[in-house]
Amino acid sequence: MNVLISAEQIRERLDALAVEISQAYEGKPPITVVGILNGCLMFVADVVRKIDLPLRVAFISASSYHGTATTSGKLEIHDGLLPDLTGRHVLLLDDILDTGKTLTRVVAHLLDRGVASVKVAVLLRKIGRQEVLRVRLRRRVSPSTLHRSLGRRGGVNQL
Repeated sequence: MNVLISAEQIRERLDALAVEISQAYEGKPPITVVGILNGCLMFVADVVRKIDLPLRVAFISASSYHGTATTSGKLEIHDGLLPDLTGRHVLLLDDILDTGKTLTRVVAHLLDRGVASVKVAVLLRKIGRQEVLRVRLRRRVSPSTLHRSLGRRGGVNQL
């Protein structure tokens, strides 16, 4: 098996991402980190342990793959695990940015729930797969990249 990103590279990127997040939210009200289940669980755990800020963690489920399907179908969002997010600043975490459709819909869903802002961070980006998002790379680690991007109500989903 060919390793594209070493464990050390991932640790270094997680450290850098935690610093970026801490600086972005320093002096601001506590944030709510929302992970998109299931793939993000370990990513969320690794990131929140490194963030030196008051925060709370919540999860949302979003999937367009059902059963043994390998092609996407209708996106289903289940937000029963979310607390009241009205007026909160949200950091949305996901493991992989593929086409961007899921992240776009989840960001819109969170904005509809009245969040104050949404910032998005993903661990890996499938290069050349984005259909609905403009991607601005912050750092390149390997052919698969570790990626961070921002979105707000005024300039929604500028990933």
